[in-house]
Amino acid sequence: MGETVKSVNMCKAPGLPLCEPEELHISLNKLITPNIELAPPAKTILCECVEKADEVKAEEAQEGEEEEVSVSQSATNEELMQLKEIEAELLEKKNLVDRIGEKISVDIPECPSEDPCVNLQLELQKSELHPYIYELQRENHQLRQQLSQAKASCKAIDLSLQYLRNSLCRDLNAGAILQRRLDELNSFKINLEHEQALCRQRYRHLQNDKYEWVDFQGYVRKTAAGDQQELTKLVQRLHYIQPKQDAVRLLKQVKRKALDVQSHLASKMLSLSQRVGQQTTLFEMSSIRRVASSLSIFKQRSEYLLANRLH
Repeated sequence: MGETVKSVNMCKAPGLPLCEPEELHISLNKLITPNIELAPPAKTILCECVEKADEVKAEEAQEGEEEEVSVSQSATNEELMQLKEIEAELLEKKNLVDRIGEKISVDIPECPSEDPCVNLQLELQKSELHPYIYELQRENHQLRQQLSQAKASCKAIDLSLQYLRNSLCRDLNAGAILQRRLDELNSFKINLEHEQALCRQRYRHLQNDKYEWVDFQGYVRKTAAGDQQELTKLVQRLHYIQPKQDAVRLLKQVKRKALDVQSHLASKMLSLSQRVGQQTTLFEMSSIRRVASSLSIFKQRSEYLLANRLH
């Protein structure tokens, strides 16, 4: 136990006296008090791990290969007792090391955190300066430190403002996009309501004023039957042209004959009036005039009828 340890180095923070104690060589035997007895090293217990493996041979009918299966380790009661003794010995050694560490530890306070507003060089020269000059320099140093901190804070604030501006621009763009989509949605809603009203109006119109398909089919069948009946009463134009021409030819012949009869009758009446002479009475003359006027009216009607038939 003749080993020595080097003492802990002193704090080298600026502003403190630049002096270090001489190196101390402390013997472990002096640090350890007599009340702590160093136990002689105990006999080392050797542990042997016994592996018991059983080989299982199985022959397969198809492949004919052999496989080996290992069996997990099993600890006996004696081995468990040895493990417990080892654990107790290790715990005792640990407690002994802790007691030795408590005895040789040196209570040195930690180095305080350095204040950035304190000028250590100025603090070392405090005794050489006038109090007013010292106070002014100290305040000047504090103001410079505060100014640098303010600049750093200003820079951080500028970065935060830039980030907020970018975030605001993104939010405004997203809001504009959402507003356009909302306007499109409102327009779609208005159009949908309008189309829905039109669909309802068309449905009511079709329901009230229009036929259903079954009724429409019945109406079509009924109308087709009536049309067929009407068509049976009519004659096609191709079938009607020849009979019309024949009828017109006959009417012309009848007209000529009627004209011939009229002229013949007029001549006969004229000759009769000449033979009778002055002996004709007023009544006979009026009857002759009536016959002539009737013949002229018949002639005019025949000409009008023939003209319409030809057209």
